[in-house]
Formats: sequence, C-alpha cells, structure tokens
Amino acid sequence: SISVSGRQLSYDSMEYITDSFLTPVYASEFAREPRSMLHRIANSWAFEHVCSLFIFCNCATMGMHAHLSVSHNMVRGTVFFLDVSEHVFTAFFLAEFLFRLKVHG
Repeated sequence: SISVSGRQLSYDSMEYITDSFLTPVYASEFAREPRSMLHRIANSWAFEHVCSLFIFCNCATMGMHAHLSVSHNMVRGTVFFLDVSEHVFTAFFLAEFLFRLKVHG
C-alpha cells in the first residue's frame, strides 16, 4: 500500500485523487512510481493544450502554403519558413506519438 494525503491506499484502490495543476488521476497510478509522473503529464490539460496549439499552428501554416502556392506569390523567405515549420511540426507530432505510446502502451 502507499500513503497519499495521509491516507493508506492499496495498489488495487481506484480512489479518486485530484491535483491542482494536472487533471485528476487515480490512486492506482501512483503504484507505478517510475511512470506515474509520465502518466500525469500525458493526461494533463496543459499537455493537451500545447498539443492543440501545435495542431492549430500547423493548420495555419498549411493554409498559408496552400494559398501562396495557388496564387504563385511565394517569396524565398516564406518558402524557407514554411519548409522549416513543416519539419518542426512533424518532429513534434512524432515525439508526441512516441511519448503517448510509451505512457499508454
């Protein structure tokens, strides 16, 4: 068993525990000490908002790229920015996928 907030909980306990910054977690997640912090991060509202922000920014840059390529009004600096941002977003989404795969299996 483990002690959370001064209470003894068994490993099978599904007692509901809330955290002020992260989303609510279950006491059974604390039983896996090495991975509990990864679970808390992966299930937090802050992580979801950061991922949503990246999705929104990716949509905006894809829209810019589509509009500029159709209008044939792409300048050299814009092309470079869009190419680099595409690689940054791809790297972030790959890292997010691998992180979620590690946490949730």
